[in-house]
Amino acid sequence: MSENIRQSLAVYGHKIAHKGLVVGPGGSVSAREGLAFWITPYGRALDEAAPEEMVEMSFPEGYVAGEGQLPNEEVLLHIELYRTRADIGAVAHVHPPMVIAAAAAGIPVQAMFPDFALYLGTSIPVIDYIAPTTPELALALCDIMEGSDSAVLKNHGAVTVGKTLRDAYYRAVVLEESARMQLAALTAGKSARFITEAEAQEILAYHTELHLRETLARMRRE
Repeated sequence: MSENIRQSLAVYGHKIAHKGLVVGPGGSVSAREGLAFWITPYGRALDEAAPEEMVEMSFPEGYVAGEGQLPNEEVLLHIELYRTRADIGAVAHVHPPMVIAAAAAGIPVQAMFPDFALYLGTSIPVIDYIAPTTPELALALCDIMEGSDSAVLKNHGAVTVGKTLRDAYYRAVVLEESARMQLAALTAGKSARFITEAEAQEILAYHTELHLRETLARMRRE
């Protein structure tokens, strides 16, 4: 199982880097399995780290379960989220440029298209600047993400979580795309319309296998 997790971390690390969600050795990803989690290594860019370089950490104790490579310096952020929420299976910490720009300008990223509602809800909580790698940041993040699967760290980046690495990755991608759309709308000098909470609930209700099967049944002609 650990081999599969290491491979997945390398794959999604490459995806995150190639989407422009990190630059150089910035950002980190991790995934949990049982009494351990694995995280990208210290000082390595996400698109450079190989599966065998992923660092195993004990959980919930929090010590390095091996020799050699050190974990990413934001390891405290990851383990505190795992300790706080049993439903989290993966964490992505990214530095998405449009999200960072919007937060620095005091612009909250909101739902402008259905994917946002599906993956992120209708709004994203924002944490005022706290120094990276500190216990203060990790604890503030756990507090604000108690009921959310994403958060923006002002002048720093964003964190997304999920049951799988795929979930956490998609949330990071959708968050950055949403910030890009919103800043484009503001640049056009027009007021933007956002998806309401009621509309978000409708989108969630329609995005199910049952709804798709009902749609297919209605399409069928005798």
